Amino acid sequence: MDVSYRQLKAFIALIETKSFTLAANRNCVTQSALSQALKKLEEQFGVALIEKHGRSFIATKSGIHLYEDALYITHRLERIKQDYQAGMYPSLRVSAIYTMASSLIPKALQALLINLPNLQFKLYEYRIDDIEKAVKNGSTDIGISTRPHDRELIFEPLFADYLCFVCHQSHKLAQVASVSIKDIADDVNIGVSPNNSLRHLADLAFEKYGLQHDPEMNISHTATIIGMVENKIGTAILSSTIGYIDQSSRICFIPITPKIYREIGVLTHPENRNTVTREFTRNLYEKLNSWSPILEGFAFLKGTYSRS
Repeated sequence: MDVSYRQLKAFIALIETKSFTLAANRNCVTQSALSQALKKLEEQFGVALIEKHGRSFIATKSGIHLYEDALYITHRLERIKQDYQAGMYPSLRVSAIYTMASSLIPKALQALLINLPNLQFKLYEYRIDDIEKAVKNGSTDIGISTRPHDRELIFEPLFADYLCFVCHQSHKLAQVASVSIKDIADDVNIGVSPNNSLRHLADLAFEKYGLQHDPEMNISHTATIIGMVENKIGTAILSSTIGYIDQSSRICFIPITPKIYREIGVLTHPENRNTVTREFTRNLYEKLNSWSPILEGFAFLKGTYSRS
């Protein structure tokens, strides 16, 4: 089978743009050439890759699978090209959630650079779904996030933090040691945007007690949520590690009991594990022992908490 890089890139563009015109323009070819490339791919694999419905089309199940594989293959080829152009210097691409990108990862990177001073390093701050996709399609080598849905990916637990009720220091609950979901059910009016690990856990916690978590405001950025709470706009649910990293004298992070843990770990694709990814992962584990959120009880090492 003689499938080319150009064919795969053309097919990727077709699925992503959902348009022969746009896909042809992205690949600098005519629509006729794009159609021929698609036809040849279908002949080579012996399956239909798209289903046409009038002027529009959708990917078949086989087409979706090929799209995912094509992403991985083309990312790998582009990575190899970059490595050669960089003089074969070692490289590492990491995608991570905000709390890891701003705290633990810089510590592990600093240790890695001692042994690999010429390392080509890239860091991407993504949401959990995007981290999983990036690791699966090969656009990043390592993800630091929650446990993935895709069982093909390898997950190595690092630690767990827990959910907290976040309020202004003048709030009626500001001085209590802990709160229950029922205590705050009618109070939380600022939510983390859907498709976030914190939002998912909060939704499940509310459902457990037959309650609905439907905040008036849904916000993507942690800094915005904290700013809203600081200015007495409302209350929210965030993680204990955010409470440590974004400390403010005007707001309180109160643990929700029973504790609702969020497990954080290292995501890798079996085919992308190498000496650099292993050393970086080893550095992460080593830095955890002296990481302030662990030392001060804002997070717990693997084995010192119970997964719910």
